Amino acid sequence: MNAVELVKSAIEDIRLFKRVGRRLEALPPDEVAAIELVRAYHEGKAEPWMTAYLLGCIAHISGYDTAKAILLAHPGLLAESYAGIALARMAGANAYDDLRSIMLNHDHPKTRRGAAYGLAHMREPRAIGDFIEGYAKRQLRPRWEVASHIAKCGPDDSLLIELLHSPDVPLQKLGCAVVDELLFKDHGLTAPGPKVAECVLSLINADALPAGTARLAKLRDWATALTPGPSPASGRGEIVG
Repeated sequence: MNAVELVKSAIEDIRLFKRVGRRLEALPPDEVAAIELVRAYHEGKAEPWMTAYLLGCIAHISGYDTAKAILLAHPGLLAESYAGIALARMAGANAYDDLRSIMLNHDHPKTRRGAAYGLAHMREPRAIGDFIEGYAKRQLRPRWEVASHIAKCGPDDSLLIELLHSPDVPLQKLGCAVVDELLFKDHGLTAPGPKVAECVLSLINADALPAGTARLAKLRDWATALTPGPSPASGRGEIVG
């Protein structure tokens, strides 16, 4: 089946959307398929979330405006996360300004969240400051998700140390959550170094974070192993998503 036929099959049977998406991703971007899908969406034959998802799989720029409209107008039911990623897949770095603006300025939290997924999909280091800004202004939540976005963009140790040394406790917790992501999730990035470990251990042993969990214990073990000399008595702490 060609791209157009694949799109038509998903429109006829929504249960096929994931299978169709995988096959579309293996094909070159197809303008005719994107136009067919956009037409079906405007005629009410394709759900917003499925349209956004498949436009991202087709990855042709002709679907950009429709995916952006879905991101702005249809928060919920996965439409926003699919649409944000679709913009990144279709336009690459050219979608950065749109996604950043939506993430930091849109009224609906799910729309902001969807734009954040799009920015994270690009894995661009310049987005790290935008994620921190959105988190600090309480525009982006939950913490674990923001931390995952930051980790995917490859933060260096100096940035992590800046977060961990912040006088703002929520930013300290965000820094710990990013370290946790880099250490224990498969992002394919370099683990933080000893200076970051010292900062983490200092926060844990100073009881700077709320009650302890197994997750925090793993972080403590890592920091202790990487920090030279005897460590202070264990404190308590938690990284809450």
